[in-house]
Amino acid sequence: LQQRLASVTHGPAVVSLPGADRPPEQMDHEAWSRLGEGLIGTAKTRHSGPWRARRLGSGPDAPMAAWRAADPAEPSTEALCEVLVDLAAVSLERARLSWIRSRTEADRQAATFRDAVLASLSHDLRTPLASILASSTSLRDYEDRFDPETRQGLVADIIGETDRLNRYVGNLLNLTRIQAG
Repeated sequence: LQQRLASVTHGPAVVSLPGADRPPEQMDHEAWSRLGEGLIGTAKTRHSGPWRARRLGSGPDAPMAAWRAADPAEPSTEALCEVLVDLAAVSLERARLSWIRSRTEADRQAATFRDAVLASLSHDLRTPLASILASSTSLRDYEDRFDPETRQGLVADIIGETDRLNRYVGNLLNLTRIQAG
């Protein structure tokens, strides 16, 4: 944009990033400040002597384009500069919206993944708990009805499922430590 504006006007042009308080070499600081004032939230071109300036968007973070109009300023050249700035503003807005869309999609995918992990984790933690609860409840309520081999099997199931649950919890804690750095 800066090169195009300079080419069209046969003079200096600059595209500044938000917060730039240093004017282009060809412009004094006072003129630069006057041009920047009042441009936030507007699509109007501001004039200060031969200089023109306009934000490339509506927000306070939008870059500013500034160019020195030819002396005397030709209406066709002024119109072409306005069109160039409009096209740049639209391009920046499209890029911003594209970035927002990709961020939103990434957030949606992360939420879907998180939900799937939580559902799987919930199942993996509840399965050994259910087995432990069933085996221990059976021993408590029907111990005298079970033969020694069945009781030992239930105790072995409790121990095995407890070990399995302990591994799951340990892996979760390790994963949390890794993510925390």
